[in-house]
Amino acid sequence: MFKYMKTKYENIYEWMKANPDASCFYCGKQRDPDEMAHRFFVEGNVGICKLCMSDFRIGHLAADRHVVERILAEKGYKRKVDVLNWFKRQGYELFEAGEFGEDDYKGTAYNFINDIDSWNELQAEIKAHGRLPNGFYMDAEETKRMNAMFDSATRIEIYNSGGVHIVY
Repeated sequence: MFKYMKTKYENIYEWMKANPDASCFYCGKQRDPDEMAHRFFVEGNVGICKLCMSDFRIGHLAADRHVVERILAEKGYKRKVDVLNWFKRQGYELFEAGEFGEDDYKGTAYNFINDIDSWNELQAEIKAHGRLPNGFYMDAEETKRMNAMFDSATRIEIYNSGGVHIVY
């Protein structure tokens, strides 16, 4: 697993103020421009270094939005299904949260569970007890835990055109 995974939301601007000499948002080290896989902003040298990029896994989608949006833009997806398939191939599950927009700006919003380890643990627990994760067959504690995970999920809007907006 990725050593420097962001498991909680971290504001990149506050991080930059607290770490003025660091370049990589993940390992926190100062890197030369040629050591960076992606820079998040036109000005400056803050982003993700090549070493961290090689092992990157999404932890907290809102914190990781700069990397995810860059990866998806580089893929050049032109359809929503391509973006959804990318998430699925990477082992991430998105939960549909409704449609939005009109005409060229139409798409579907999804919830991304940020604490995937706890989510997988809860799903295994529910399955082990022979219950269904739909709220009707879960006990009160399981329902409470699942609701908390959805409450802290990050919303990702995927346009029919393949564009992505991560709400943070």
